[in-house]
Amino acid sequence: MNQNLMKETLIKSPYLAILFLTLVSCSTEPDTPEEVVKEFTEAIANCEQDKVLELSTGDFAVFYKETNEYNPCTKYNTQVKCVQCEIEGNSAICKSIEERSFYGVKYGQMEFCYDMLWTDGSWKVSNTRECLFIEFDECKLEID
Repeated sequence: MNQNLMKETLIKSPYLAILFLTLVSCSTEPDTPEEVVKEFTEAIANCEQDKVLELSTGDFAVFYKETNEYNPCTKYNTQVKCVQCEIEGNSAICKSIEERSFYGVKYGQMEFCYDMLWTDGSWKVSNTRECLFIEFDECKLEID
């Protein structure tokens, strides 16, 4: 191998490594349960079925896919105000506070709860449910 080419490759290698790490660190994939809930909520509101399925797992993913095969999705506006999660091992319970509107009619603040699972290297929504008896003291992800 040409010595100049070898020196040039060795000099550029750290720069290539830095470039690679920069690209990887700029990934848009959500990495906390709070971020997943926010993206999931926005994907549902925007009728982004592929994104919803990517962010969900198990029975919920199957239910959502089957439901949307027979019922057309209707977009609505939502603004996630707050998401708070309690993590225990590979699962989490998240509560979100959102403001929704359909066709210009505002419904005010609404609470939604999500069961989350750590699967395939990321957090995914495994179920949605009522927020009965679920209280959190602070909001980790506040959206302004």
